[in-house]
Amino acid sequence: MKETHSKAETIIVSISMVVLAGVFVNIGNVFAILFRIDNQVSINLVLIFSSLIGFVAIPLLFLYYLEFKLIKPKFYIISAIVLSVLILFISIFIFQSEEIVHALIIATCEEFLFRVIILSVLLSCFKKRSAFVLGSLIFAILLHLNGDFLLNFVMKFPASVILYILADRFGLQSSIAFHWFYNICVGSIFG
Repeated sequence: MKETHSKAETIIVSISMVVLAGVFVNIGNVFAILFRIDNQVSINLVLIFSSLIGFVAIPLLFLYYLEFKLIKPKFYIISAIVLSVLILFISIFIFQSEEIVHALIIATCEEFLFRVIILSVLLSCFKKRSAFVLGSLIFAILLHLNGDFLLNFVMKFPASVILYILADRFGLQSSIAFHWFYNICVGSIFG
């Protein structure tokens, strides 16, 4: 096992994982368009498949082959169930959202990539606070490159720092739930 990685290497690896994740999700989108998939269940299945490959499988292969140590995330199942029921209730009865599953897939895959995999890479060279900041910069600027740069930085950077703190203090289920609920709120309000 490789003992150390350079700071530059950890940042480049983190950025590369995000770029590849974006490529695979977009390949899934192109697949859905080319094959004229218009039913929501099928679209979600394509999203699950492309997101799991791009956000989870390939980054885990990066960790393995580049000999990074994967941190074990905190995850509390009872908390996950309670948060899920609460979010489902609010989403269905208050927001009347139709994007519940889509928002959950995106939130879960992005959270696993950033709060577990990328954090593992960054912690190999950086202290926790610096890793949170660097991961949040990548989250706000690179992952959400398709939006307004300034708005993404102002909104998504602090949100990402909060998500890192939630995952660290209360478990990954908390950051997934917050991210999921945020996506549902934004989707319901701004449609």
